[in-house]
Amino acid sequence: MLDGSIKIILILTILIFNSACTLSLDTFGKISPASLTDEQLPKEIKGNFPLGKAPFAAEEIAKIRPSTGNRFVALDTLKKKILIYTSEGTTIKEVQLLNHSSFYPTTLGVDSQGIIYVVARDEGASPAPSTESVLKFDSNGNSLGTFMEFSRELSGGSLENPDVHQIRFDSADNIYFGMYYFDQVRLYNKTSGNLMKAYGMGSGLGNGEFFGHLESFTVDSGGYIWATDGASQRLQKFKPDGSYDSQILLPQSSQTGDLAVLDDGKILIAEIGGGSTRLLALNSSGATVYSQDGALGGGTAYLPVGNPLTFSVVGNEIFAGHWSDVRVFDRDTGMPLRSFGPTLKQPLAVARDNAGNTYVSEFAGGIKRFDKNGAKDLTFATGTVFYDLHCDSKGTIYAPDAANKKIKKFSTAGDPLGTLAQGKVAAPVGISVTKDGGVVIVDSASAVILGPYRALVKVNADNTVAWELPAGQEGIDMAFGVAINAQDEIFVTDLANNNITRLNPAGQSITTISQPGISFGQLTQPTGITLDDFGNIYVAEFGNSRVQKFNSAGIAKTE
Repeated sequence: MLDGSIKIILILTILIFNSACTLSLDTFGKISPASLTDEQLPKEIKGNFPLGKAPFAAEEIAKIRPSTGNRFVALDTLKKKILIYTSEGTTIKEVQLLNHSSFYPTTLGVDSQGIIYVVARDEGASPAPSTESVLKFDSNGNSLGTFMEFSRELSGGSLENPDVHQIRFDSADNIYFGMYYFDQVRLYNKTSGNLMKAYGMGSGLGNGEFFGHLESFTVDSGGYIWATDGASQRLQKFKPDGSYDSQILLPQSSQTGDLAVLDDGKILIAEIGGGSTRLLALNSSGATVYSQDGALGGGTAYLPVGNPLTFSVVGNEIFAGHWSDVRVFDRDTGMPLRSFGPTLKQPLAVARDNAGNTYVSEFAGGIKRFDKNGAKDLTFATGTVFYDLHCDSKGTIYAPDAANKKIKKFSTAGDPLGTLAQGKVAAPVGISVTKDGGVVIVDSASAVILGPYRALVKVNADNTVAWELPAGQEGIDMAFGVAINAQDEIFVTDLANNNITRLNPAGQSITTISQPGISFGQLTQPTGITLDDFGNIYVAEFGNSRVQKFNSAGIAKTE
């Protein structure tokens, strides 16, 4: 139960929405799998979940690099995965690295042939020393084994691994590693793995030394190395032979992410400092060409404060990754060009047909259809807000239109098929159909300016009321979505309590599913809900702009 002030806020939210919401679906119609042979059993429909995730989807992008075939490769350090994308951020492949608690992938590089190198640290079991190695993959993410394993060296009075922060390549695809604890950039032969050259003279404030450890580096087209450290506010330049060349004083003391020298001589730095994350471009003398945090017209900055961002320059554009977000900037001016947002915005309801298509309504109006692979392929009924969706065994989609006091029907192709219940409902915001032809409705108090959620109502096929649950009964404070399984058990999303309540056919609570939150398997403002004949639960989240899938036991699933 919620206290009164939170209830008021939620009620006001619904008033602003102009209605409540819900959804439902009978994926395989009235057929019960228990009544069929193995050959007749429908196959569980799978897809790519969560739906609505943004292009370049990742939990934590550590590095993003261009690859061959107009693709990008990124490292998700939180999920310990290599992610291969199209140029527009569609995920082509996910490569799961070792997924145990002592294994930590730290950075990634891609050479001109698309070969992927990943540096990973394995802490191992105490007292065994940790190891740091370089794993090698082809352009499609297939393992090519271990390229090399680093030796521990004396640093600060103790033996340390190098702690590689970045990987770069020369024109022959020989490999440079930026070694944080060793305070050097080292060049290795791409075939033998033999050390070819070292840049940097250890820790200190002298020319060629790194104070507060080496932080970021890049290699320009002439083979010069440019590098920053953690505390001296210097960008130092080294000659191709490894000797010190010169330095530039940076505008402010800051932490640097990626670093690049463009073909026109501009130096591009991703940095955090002065309360913002930004892209900083300098000329060869160190004067600022532009400093861009991504804000447009005083609006929200594209690049929020956080860990240093990663970027790659492709043609005249900069693709900048920051945690789970990728934005594109103009290389010459630094101005934001576009962002890759979710394909869904504030979803309200979800339903699936027996071909595996998924239908999602949005708060802005309309219904979007996603095919069985998770790709959006159709939008229809734009301009009308539907707070529930239900698809029957014949492929008819039922969509309660609260503002106009009726149920609209559509084909799976989005064609109108007429209306139901016009003049018989006050504010239908949720509906699901029982085996006997009755319906369970989420009812709001007003059809014009909706008051608070009123009740969950079971209406028989003859239009008589079987039972009614006013707000607060059976632990439901604000029903929003409703779905019914083959046993006529009722699943209700609760917008106020951020969970799902399971009821028996008589309207009595059996259990609750999930808990409030933004993590995988948690819910924030759950709205639409639907089931398939295997008991899987599909839930649309207004608060998290996604659709999640749970099995019949309430465990979140990824397919």
